[in-house]
Amino acid sequence: MLIREASPADLPAASQLWFERQCLLQQSESLVQFLPDALRAWQRTASDWLADDKAAMFAAALRDELAGFLAVGICAGEAGLGPAPVGRLLAMAVDLHQPHAALSSQLLARAGMWLRAQGIDVLEIDAPIAYPVEAAFWRGQGARPRSQRYWLPL
Repeated sequence: MLIREASPADLPAASQLWFERQCLLQQSESLVQFLPDALRAWQRTASDWLADDKAAMFAAALRDELAGFLAVGICAGEAGLGPAPVGRLLAMAVDLHQPHAALSSQLLARAGMWLRAQGIDVLEIDAPIAYPVEAAFWRGQGARPRSQRYWLPL
């Protein structure tokens, strides 16, 4: 498995992995709602990440096939609290049809190296509350819950 910086050529396959992950999440969380042009919108945003020096996207490739990706960004953090700035998980998805041992951990390790090189030592993650598999992954990596984010319909 080759973990490398993502390129614009990776975005169509990455958007498909992102979409499949969202479809899975949608099965247990009705708040996941797709826009009519969801794949193109996601690709435009991911393209912005590739061009932003405060973001990085990594791709996992096996025999020229995208097996997963992870994108992180640097943000200010919460006003008045440290550490500041912090890293933020922007997106992550792996191929659900072809599981690869420790792929998510390998992507996270590469992103962590990039963040530390930028002087960042904390990564914020929004794990879906209705999908305990992801929460277990993050706890297994040493992450601790700090808050819960709520959605309030207005």
